[in-house]
Amino acid sequence: MEETELLARMARRDPGAWSDFLDSFADVLFRSVCRFASDADERMDLFLQVCTALRADEMRRLRMYHARPGSSATLATYLSVVVKNLAIDQHRAAAGRFRPFRQIEALPQFERLVFDYHLRDSRPLREVRDLLSDRHGIRVTESDLAAAADRVASTLSASQRWRLAARHAARRPALPVDTVRIAAPAHESRSAPTTPDLHLREEEAERLFQEALSALPSRQHLALVLRYRDGLAGPEVAKVLGLSTSQADRLATQGVTRLRESLHRSGVQREELEATLGRFWPEPAEES
Repeated sequence: MEETELLARMARRDPGAWSDFLDSFADVLFRSVCRFASDADERMDLFLQVCTALRADEMRRLRMYHARPGSSATLATYLSVVVKNLAIDQHRAAAGRFRPFRQIEALPQFERLVFDYHLRDSRPLREVRDLLSDRHGIRVTESDLAAAADRVASTLSASQRWRLAARHAARRPALPVDTVRIAAPAHESRSAPTTPDLHLREEEAERLFQEALSALPSRQHLALVLRYRDGLAGPEVAKVLGLSTSQADRLATQGVTRLRESLHRSGVQREELEATLGRFWPEPAEES
């Protein structure tokens, strides 16, 4: 699509403009992201942040750009500046001290503690319940605790939820997106017996998987990462991509199908991927 036509549709707040923008500029955004991220996880986290920021407020940041005849400041140049600023913001959010949200500070003690332990520090509710009892003498059922957590979470703005998500992403162990290593729990064992050459076959399977994943269209790739690596629900993935939930689900399904077809053509067996892909590898409808 011509850039001028796309900009005009953004100015009119055309609902379909975001999808067409991603089709035209996802590669530009990703190349800019790669300048400010050192590994695959950081690239995808920053790419997600950039897409969320550009989509916000009916694409306000994109509507701020105005092409000027003869100017070297193209839309691609403008996008690189936006990515740089967002990368700086993300680094500050990850490295700096967390500043409490104003509305959280005004809450009663119980709800402030629920925010601190569960939403800010990402502790499971059962652990939060024990901390409230042991440290603060507050005894509450897990169902009441879950209800309180929902109440507090509902007061957060989209920007505040993103800051919490960025904080959690910075503190979690790295998960290589390029190979989507999701280790199986230690107590689970493979149903298939190991063989001396299995390790070599696993390494080759990972390489083939990386190639197949990289070959996916950008929106399918992003849908898979959001859904399976970051664990977002269908409606959350849809919001990031600017699609309906059914369209986002279809993108993820199409991506998984293409991955499986590519790996099948390469002769990759399921047991060669189970050790590292874990939850990512879908159960087939029927074994062939």
